[in-house]
Amino acid sequence: PRISGRYLFDKNLALKASFATMRQYVHLLAYEGVGLPTDLWLPTTKKVKPQDSWQAALGIAKTFKSAYEISAEVYYKEMKNVIAYKDGSGLFELTDWQDRVTQGNGDSYGLDLFVQKKQGRVAGWIGYTLSWSNRQFDDLNFGKEFPYRYDRRHDFSAVVNFEWTKSISLSSAWVYGTGNAVT
Repeated sequence: PRISGRYLFDKNLALKASFATMRQYVHLLAYEGVGLPTDLWLPTTKKVKPQDSWQAALGIAKTFKSAYEISAEVYYKEMKNVIAYKDGSGLFELTDWQDRVTQGNGDSYGLDLFVQKKQGRVAGWIGYTLSWSNRQFDDLNFGKEFPYRYDRRHDFSAVVNFEWTKSISLSSAWVYGTGNAVT
């Protein structure tokens, strides 16, 4: 189930909120020890429960002169039954994968900021996200929470569109993100 709502203070200012619960029957198993593309998508089984999560978000958006928009949104997501390799287990063992994984919890939270110019010969947007993504397993890291492999603390992107003529336009995009040191 999902619910979302928007309250318009006037035609240029809006408050928005959402809440969702989810169940996922496919797991992403990421190997934390090496930067190679070794991620696997694995199904839910009798031994491996499906992932459950809920997410809440709250944001505000303001439009100026119909051409500019700024918005800010905070979010929090809590996850149950995420999977990871057990300590000492790895990619190349011959045992059943279900015996090499453990299930635990995770959370993700952050702030999204967005500025957009919608009209004119030069248009585009700038977006920035500050976020955290953590995992906690009773039998890993002495039960202490740790950053997830795909924790991407800073994510910055900018796009510029330039309309040279009615039939020729140029576009440029730049993306910067922190996190996994190997791409």
